Amino acid sequence: MKHIYIRMVIGVLAFTLGVTAHKIWTKFQWHSMRSAVAPTLSTDEKWHRLYEAALMSGLADDREEVVDRLLCSNREGLPDAWLTERDGQSWCQNADRTIHELRIIESSEYGSFSKRITTSHRLWAMRNLDFVRSIGTAKSARAYVLSHKWPPDR
Repeated sequence: MKHIYIRMVIGVLAFTLGVTAHKIWTKFQWHSMRSAVAPTLSTDEKWHRLYEAALMSGLADDREEVVDRLLCSNREGLPDAWLTERDGQSWCQNADRTIHELRIIESSEYGSFSKRITTSHRLWAMRNLDFVRSIGTAKSARAYVLSHKWPPDR
C-alpha cells in the first residue's frame, strides 16, 4: 500500500512539474516571438493614432489637414484624394482630376471611412490610453503628426 501511495505522489509531482515547465517554456517562446516581430498596424489603427495626435497637437492647421485627408480617404482608408470646394459643396478630387461627391454615409466611396473612424474614435481612445499618454504633450503630438502623414502632400 505504501508503494502505491509513493507512486501516486511521484505521478502528481511529475505532472505538476511538467505543466509548470510547459507554461514557462510557452511564456518564454511568446516573449521572444513578440519582441522579434514588430506589430503591423491596421489602417484603422493608423488613422486613429494620427487623428488623436492631430487633436492633441493644439494646432488648427494639423487638425484641419488630418480631417480633410480623412474625409477624402476611400472605403479602404487610403487618402487618395484631396478636399475641394465647388459651388458651396465639398468634393474629393483625385490626382487624375476625377471628382467624387463627399457624403458622410456608410455607402459612399468618400466619407464612409471617415464616418467609421470618427464615430468609433472616443471608444478607441479609451482603449488605447497608453498611446494617448505617449503623445501627451502638444509638442509630441505635433511631431507624431509630422512624421506620420500619408501620402505626402501633392
